[in-house]
Amino acid sequence: MSFISWESFVVFVVGLSLGWAAKVLLDRRVSIPPTQIPEIEPAIETLQTQYAVCHNAHIELEGVIASLKSCVQSMQASPPKADPLQKIEGIGPVLEAKLWEAGILKFSDLAATKPEVISGLIHAQKWQCVKVEHWIEEAAEFAKRA
Repeated sequence: MSFISWESFVVFVVGLSLGWAAKVLLDRRVSIPPTQIPEIEPAIETLQTQYAVCHNAHIELEGVIASLKSCVQSMQASPPKADPLQKIEGIGPVLEAKLWEAGILKFSDLAATKPEVISGLIHAQKWQCVKVEHWIEEAAEFAKRA
């Protein structure tokens, strides 16, 4: 999964703008009469300072991104443990897998989920006797015991 945060985007845009402005100023500097150079030097110093700030922010963001990647890798290496939802009457391995795929891993997760949401996740057939409200009550009991 690759994405770019808004902070990285802002740093990129600011850096791009500063680079463009510096290039324009440097290109013009060649054709600027020597009498006008002292007037432009403070602007160049300001741009250099702003570039340094953006560069430092970029380095900091790279550290944050590396830290986040490390967290994601460790979570993938040892995913959170799920409760055995099959202990609830009416939930078998197929429904348990559907609930787990939807992020309902614990009894407390199931107890906190609205019946309509659960019904939408499991896509029960009309012939199936699914008692979602009962599942929620039973999950709440199991969650209390845990």
